[in-house]
Amino acid sequence: MKETVIQFGEGNFLRGFFCDFINTMNDKGLYDGKIVIVQPTKGGKTEVINSQNGEYNLYLRGIQNGEEVCEHKVIKSVSRGVDPYNNYDEYLKLAENSDVRFIVSNTTESGIEFNEECKFEDKPALSFPGKLTQLLYHRYSMRLAGFILLPCELIDNNGDELEKCVLKYAEFWGLEDTFSQWIEKENTFANTLVDRIVTGFPTDEKALAAARALIAGGADILEIQLPFSDPSADGPAIQTACTEVLNRKYRTADGLKFISTLHKEFPEVPIYLMSYGSLVYTPGVENFCRKAAEAGVKGMIIPDLPFDFDEGLTEACRKNGMINIPVAAPSMSDERLSKLATAGFPFIYAALRAGITGTETTVDSTTLSFLKKVNAGGSKVYGGFGISNGEQSAALADYVEAVVAGSVFVRIITENRDNTEILAAKVTEKAKEITHI
Repeated sequence: MKETVIQFGEGNFLRGFFCDFINTMNDKGLYDGKIVIVQPTKGGKTEVINSQNGEYNLYLRGIQNGEEVCEHKVIKSVSRGVDPYNNYDEYLKLAENSDVRFIVSNTTESGIEFNEECKFEDKPALSFPGKLTQLLYHRYSMRLAGFILLPCELIDNNGDELEKCVLKYAEFWGLEDTFSQWIEKENTFANTLVDRIVTGFPTDEKALAAARALIAGGADILEIQLPFSDPSADGPAIQTACTEVLNRKYRTADGLKFISTLHKEFPEVPIYLMSYGSLVYTPGVENFCRKAAEAGVKGMIIPDLPFDFDEGLTEACRKNGMINIPVAAPSMSDERLSKLATAGFPFIYAALRAGITGTETTVDSTTLSFLKKVNAGGSKVYGGFGISNGEQSAALADYVEAVVAGSVFVRIITENRDNTEILAAKVTEKAKEITHI
């Protein structure tokens, strides 16, 4: 089967939606083509994709026509993955295939941005629009027809914004005027709507009220999460909150502005920013850390950046007066856990169980043994994942510097979003229970 689609992005959304869509059309004889997945950042999933010949399992669970559905599929619509960081020539060669007519992307809400640090000579350019411009220019040089581009990033007029970025790079890099004309005439940048059903999340004002209530309830540190379209470490409560915030056109800059407001009101309360690697990497790690520090952030928790391959995050935090707080997981081997524990980090975030946030954690002897291993090198330990009551925090008190609770408060905020006064009272009450005030 021919390769007909280039996909920028390896996340659950594209693999669970778009790849399944192509897979279904192939099975029904409505289409005849396969997808090549381009790794959007360093340290991606190309090796895993290729080791499985592009195949993977998809489980669909939900309600359809009033009936419960639980479906298992083997997705076979992906031919291979391409890593432009280690094989740039193979990446450019995709543009030489006249069978490829579609490009789909989901590189997160901050992916469609112009970065003047990108150069045409980079192999590849750091930003997604930069990489795309390089690919399009090679296509243009081959005198082939353009593409139909379907960006799925969660911003308004995503197709128009992506085209603007590509044209800006063409001008910034001094490429021929005829290339810009080819972009506009031979390519279609479609604006797509990514819609999801959500239960709700508060406005900035209600989020600020919740933060005040947390501090009133005894919170010593505030962990603020930037909304992200594929929060792989988070459970339903936080996933839902992220989705609604993004659907109201919330951007990274808005999140940092909120943090700045919070920091000005409570300058004595440390703020830790929790997010995902793509949001940090896309604008440049150093650039992101500088902006975060200016907003008042004191620490960074980025769970999908390994402590020993963090794309320069630890050093960028140090330069900007912050600390990087790596995540330790129970699934780590003893050797790797020991390496992290003795790496000299001031703090380590201990995920108290495998999986995602929100599901209740049982604090038992296995949990405490894990915490002792994390603490073996002298780093102070924060314990989180599934903490929702005072009994859990009491059991952890002698083993951690602080207990981290997130989903429980997001649920309280969601359930009481229509009454700010009740919302604040319940948040404070729960915070007092967990902090034992």
